[in-house]
Amino acid sequence: MSMQLLPPRAGLYEYTSIDLLIKDINKHAKDQGYAVTRKRSKRSKKGVLMKTWMRCDRGGEEDAKGHGHRITSSKRVDCPFECIAKLQFNLEDENGLGDWILTVEHADHNHLSTKPSASIVQRNIAMQDSVVLHEIQKEFRKGSKASSVLKGLRMDENGLDSIFKPRDIWNEFARLRAETLGVLTPTQALMQNLTNQET
Repeated sequence: MSMQLLPPRAGLYEYTSIDLLIKDINKHAKDQGYAVTRKRSKRSKKGVLMKTWMRCDRGGEEDAKGHGHRITSSKRVDCPFECIAKLQFNLEDENGLGDWILTVEHADHNHLSTKPSASIVQRNIAMQDSVVLHEIQKEFRKGSKASSVLKGLRMDENGLDSIFKPRDIWNEFARLRAETLGVLTPTQALMQNLTNQET
């Protein structure tokens, strides 16, 4: 069974890095209802990234298993979609900056399109948006709850709900908390703050 989810444009992508190329591919994939992740990469003897294999984020065999007491399930359904990016013009840059040739090896998917909110890949890309990050950081400094931040976020001019899930906001809050506190626990940070105010 193959689904008509259009593949990204094959051909030359000029003066870019593999990260920007994957982001560009995922912009197209988001509209089609899927996401692309790295499968594996190959570097030259000098350490230059030369080739990257990518697959649908639902590719790979289903691997439902329990971790401790919690039973988790996988969204992987062995989707056959695969594309390969090969560095065409080598700038001898360790990040693989240059011209890339994208080849779609297998264009078909074996699943229906999904909303971006169902894809951790698409949610992570959206989380990197500077406007979103600024809003989350502002609300974190104000001491807002993650749930209220989620309600306040809007991703487009149509006022549609954001693609984020509560866990995405909680994770970003946890990252900001760790960044703010360093190695201190919240109690230790409070005690240190009170001590500093007294002196």
